Amino acid sequence: VRFTGHPRPSPDGRTLAVLEVHREGLQPGSLYTVPLAGGEPTTVLEFEGDLTVMGQALGWRSGAHWTPDGRYLLFQQEGFLRKIPVAGGPVENVVELPSGEHGSPATGFRLHPDGSRFVVDAGSEKGEIWMVKNLPGTRASAGTSND
Repeated sequence: VRFTGHPRPSPDGRTLAVLEVHREGLQPGSLYTVPLAGGEPTTVLEFEGDLTVMGQALGWRSGAHWTPDGRYLLFQQEGFLRKIPVAGGPVENVVELPSGEHGSPATGFRLHPDGSRFVVDAGSEKGEIWMVKNLPGTRASAGTSND
């Protein structure tokens, strides 16, 4: 059984990013792009290891998000916000995400359209809005804000 996070169109509207995981058979998940005008999908990243534990190791329900310049995809994995160039290249950690109650990973990652801030649900009593510093494709520079 395959489960797909929320597919996201690129900033130019020509490509869709899809984050997919397999919940049976301990198969790895993948991150790929699909041209909306038709054509073959392009694999950006194949994930390794068991990603089947309720989607906790990989924030598949949130899907992948494009940076405003369309050059990178952002996704949540094992407690980090990570980025990968769409054109290919290594995965890099952007920031460690807050943990929820009992150390559970943050979920529900959502990127603001300008790419300068995002929200996650860490399952705790307080809310946080995080500003992303020096994220490629944006001019943002700030810190974190706690409510």
